[in-house]
Amino acid sequence: MKRVILSTRHPGRSHWRLIGSIVAFVLAFFLTACGDDDSDFITRGSDDSSSSECEDCDDGSSSSVTPKLSSSAKSSSSSAKSSSSSENYVWSVSKESFLNPNVKYDSIVDARDGQVYKVVKIDDQWWMAENLNYKSADSWCYGNNEENCKVAGRLYTWAAAMDSAGTWSTNGAGCGNGTRCTQTYPVRGVCPEGWFLPTNPEWRLLAAAADRYCPTTWCEASEVAKYLKSQAGWDRDGGGTDGTGFSAIPAGFKVNGVDAYSGADSLTTFWSASEHDSWNSDGMTLRSRSDSAYTSWVYSKGGGYSVRCYKPLEVQVPPCKTDSTDTCEYGTLTDERDGQIYRTVKIGDQWWMAQNLNYAYPESDDGLDTLSYCYESLAKNCDVYGRLYTWSAAMDSAAVFSENGKGCGYEVDCSPTMPVRGICPEGWHLPDTLDWGKLFTAIGGKQKAGKLLKTDTSWSGWGGGDDAYGFSVISVQFGRKSDFDGNRGFKGLRARFWTSRQDVYFTSTSIFVLYYEFLNDKSDVGMWVEGKKYGLSVRCVQD
Repeated sequence: MKRVILSTRHPGRSHWRLIGSIVAFVLAFFLTACGDDDSDFITRGSDDSSSSECEDCDDGSSSSVTPKLSSSAKSSSSSAKSSSSSENYVWSVSKESFLNPNVKYDSIVDARDGQVYKVVKIDDQWWMAENLNYKSADSWCYGNNEENCKVAGRLYTWAAAMDSAGTWSTNGAGCGNGTRCTQTYPVRGVCPEGWFLPTNPEWRLLAAAADRYCPTTWCEASEVAKYLKSQAGWDRDGGGTDGTGFSAIPAGFKVNGVDAYSGADSLTTFWSASEHDSWNSDGMTLRSRSDSAYTSWVYSKGGGYSVRCYKPLEVQVPPCKTDSTDTCEYGTLTDERDGQIYRTVKIGDQWWMAQNLNYAYPESDDGLDTLSYCYESLAKNCDVYGRLYTWSAAMDSAAVFSENGKGCGYEVDCSPTMPVRGICPEGWHLPDTLDWGKLFTAIGGKQKAGKLLKTDTSWSGWGGGDDAYGFSVISVQFGRKSDFDGNRGFKGLRARFWTSRQDVYFTSTSIFVLYYEFLNDKSDVGMWVEGKKYGLSVRCVQD
């Protein structure tokens, strides 16, 4: 039996919603034939659909098949009890058995009940390395066995995860099943004080960070979960290397609306604070015998899933600019290729361009899509907003200036060597998620970065920022060159910047790229994916 796995729906492509609904109906039929009861999962349509084996189903077998230990689990948990058809391995050892002994963890105490959790720093955020086990209404222990909560934490409805009752904060109040809510980010939800329920961008940032634990220069998108899953506990040799220390264990889930549980030893799902519709929310799933991190699923709000909380890092660099003073450290950069001069700014230990790049990439005659162009195809707009680049141009796919991004064209799965100079001046490079993450870390995380880095001009609807670090993000249109016919009106609403990272959670052709987005009505910065043929802005960072 085949299972259709659909990757994350591209933002803004609503014409896939109907297709996604149809596929979800077909998928629900397929899933009933599998050993794992995944009936709570609903898929989301995408431009990048692919199929894979129903990896967690034995042909013709039921969910009571005897779980097997991964080879890493066998070696790291010698004291574990043997698995049997009536006892899942995940419940037979302590929660500490799932941590990576080679990772240095910190600890926090939940003041509400005194429970202690291991936490780990990954990129520009702290993450809990254990599932939350705070007892609230509408939360359960797997199989209604309180002992299981001591190992894998509790399973929560979305309303419970969001703290719909407003017990701990008002940011998620009213976010329940069957309603649309207006949550205010970040959402504390059921998390300990100072910690938050991740949104989908947070999960995607975690996936991007996990990719950097790959032992080689570049890993396939299908390998990301390997660095998030615990070494022990996953059946059918499905454990990971847990290089990040995130230590995800296969906690299973509670089926929506009935007293039934499934998936222990074979999968885990974590709630997101991002709502999909009145009855469904987003999240992330990790599965046995699959090393993809599935942010493609939509989950019924009434189902019971795990919670991991995150915490942005504290501000490391104080603001240097106000309405009346400006003590930021500025410099200038002369691009020797065309003589253009750019303002630069130092934030923490990084030097960034404080203006969008405006270098006209030479057209390629080898078939590569190396386009760059001006908003509305007017040269005067390039002088104000910089140029818009396809990803091929941003990466210097034609290798005009360096070999590190060579061949990274449209619908091509490439393996660049980091850092990628790309279209940037000599001595500077196209930032990857690590570079952007370092910037966000310095100023206190992505949740504040939009407000702190945007200018107070060029943004519509009172959407400007404080420009507190002299980074001066301005709003500019984006899109394909053919889009600039006067019919698209995103000017004043957003700004998008390329990274040098292909998408790490889509599978198949990897035709999408990670980018960061600033919005007029948001104080945070989102990380999303965009097709390589679109034109986005470029900021360069010094080597």
